[in-house]
Amino acid sequence: MRLRTERTGVEAAEAVVVTVLIIGVVLFLLMSLPRRREVARGVGCRQNLMKLGIAVSLYDQTTEKLPGVDSDGGKPTGPSPIARMLDVLGQPDFADFESRDKAPPRHKEKLVRLRIPGLICPTDPRAASNTFDAPVSYRATTGDTPDGRNGAFAPGWVGSLKDVEAGDGTGYTAGFSERLLGSGTDGSVSPENYALVPGPLTAAKPSVPAPKSWQGNAGSDWRGADWISTLYNHALVPGSPDSRVADGGKSALMGASSGHEEGVFVLFLDGSVKTVTRTVDPAVWRGQATREDGR
Repeated sequence: MRLRTERTGVEAAEAVVVTVLIIGVVLFLLMSLPRRREVARGVGCRQNLMKLGIAVSLYDQTTEKLPGVDSDGGKPTGPSPIARMLDVLGQPDFADFESRDKAPPRHKEKLVRLRIPGLICPTDPRAASNTFDAPVSYRATTGDTPDGRNGAFAPGWVGSLKDVEAGDGTGYTAGFSERLLGSGTDGSVSPENYALVPGPLTAAKPSVPAPKSWQGNAGSDWRGADWISTLYNHALVPGSPDSRVADGGKSALMGASSGHEEGVFVLFLDGSVKTVTRTVDPAVWRGQATREDGR
């Protein structure tokens, strides 16, 4: 009887240990799921930016210039860089862009698809919503000043990757970065929205009077070149809640932002995608936006 009692006690203790181990494993797996999902979303976002980089390279090979932004007296206008690339390269989206050396076959018919999955960051809280008809998470940089004069996509500047390489080097010049989609609600003060303010905004005087209104349509349409949806600058560090657009649309403090914990993903014009933290030195951040050394 004594032996049976001791054995029963051992079995009970083993069962408790096994149960505790199972519960621990289950809790670990449950706690790691959100992180795994974020890692997968981050990979998807990087792939989106890499495909944009391939498209930029192929567009440059085809036209011997970058998909630039038109200017109307300093105001960005015309098709956005993304819209230009899709049109010239004859593609409905960037899904088939796999090589910087060879463009995918052109589509026989021009397909107009407003909601393009490859233009939306999976980590953006509003990525899966239908707030906007043609949402876009990725913007072209105009430089480091509110009027956008010294970046690869500065309004009115016409140049090529060769010109950028001769200036500051494609590996040191930002092309595209992320920005969170707006809330879709005007009047809501939040980091993803922007304030409409009296202009102009200049590098010498970036601070402005109180906002006239807050707008919730940031990133609402990838087709046109403007500060609202498709352009940004490095006048603000990543994640800044102070984005502004001046009356008339000629200048802005439109910063980069994302839902990634580590910072924002930036596509450089050599095709690489790098992570820039929110604590980046402002001088370094501004320098990454310019196409010419020291400017």
